[in-house]
Amino acid sequence: MADRRSLLLAPLLAPLLAAAPAAPLAEAVMAQLAALPSRTTRFVEEKRLASLTAPLVSRGRLVFIRPAHLEKDTEAPKPERLVIDGDQLTIAEAGEAPRTVALDEHPALRALADTLRAALMGDLATLRRIYAIEEQGTMQAWRLMLVPHAPALRGALARVTLDGGGAELRQIVIQQANGDAQRLTLQ
Repeated sequence: MADRRSLLLAPLLAPLLAAAPAAPLAEAVMAQLAALPSRTTRFVEEKRLASLTAPLVSRGRLVFIRPAHLEKDTEAPKPERLVIDGDQLTIAEAGEAPRTVALDEHPALRALADTLRAALMGDLATLRRIYAIEEQGTMQAWRLMLVPHAPALRGALARVTLDGGGAELRQIVIQQANGDAQRLTLQ
């Protein structure tokens, strides 16, 4: 009897099911990223600063350990280690004592740290709390453009662009309000 009812209801439900919107791209992308475990990847970073005629290029390793630990170990051109762990940022350069900063004392740094960790762990709620999100592409080649909600944050940060495909975050571009830009390509 249940099979017979399904056959009778199918023509009535088909238009409703066809009209249901697919999950927005940002939700699908973040769900894929959320399914990934902690990871380690190589990176190339290019910084374009208005005060310089050529970009600064560095290379190294990025380590993300869920839920809130991110390490950026720059190997070239000079060693530097940046660690975001919980609510603290520690920077260590070769031959110098490490410096630690409380993220809560620096709202722009806090937003950037939360952005990087949220992108790596697929935390769409955090990204939506900080940014208006525009999406482009398909699951095979996607782009999420993040524009800060808060005027104070917009004074420092114009936008963040996340590029990837499937469950792979390939590039993070941070465009500062002053025109300087940072492109982090994950390999």
